[in-house]
Amino acid sequence: GDGLAAALLLCDAIRGRTLASAAAVMPRYAQAKENVRTFVGVPAAALAEAERLNEELAGSGRVLVRASGTEPLVRVLAEAETDEEAQELCARIARLVQRELG
Repeated sequence: GDGLAAALLLCDAIRGRTLASAAAVMPRYAQAKENVRTFVGVPAAALAEAERLNEELAGSGRVLVRASGTEPLVRVLAEAETDEEAQELCARIARLVQRELG
């Protein structure tokens, strides 16, 4: 449902343009992902740190930490302007999750 609605809105927004010209205005970010095995869920400290980092990044990237809906995992995703920064942000949150879970 949501994916289909988003796709239709995107098609309407780029009507009359080439896909290349539409994609040219979108910023590209490096991504890093890591899964942390847990049966407990996302520690509050990890959520707070992700929120703090997102404010600090101020639109130049993002950090997402969430419980998997299908596996006993916490999924960590970081996007940043460089590969190195994305890897560092992802590792930082993953370490925090592991430390909080003991």
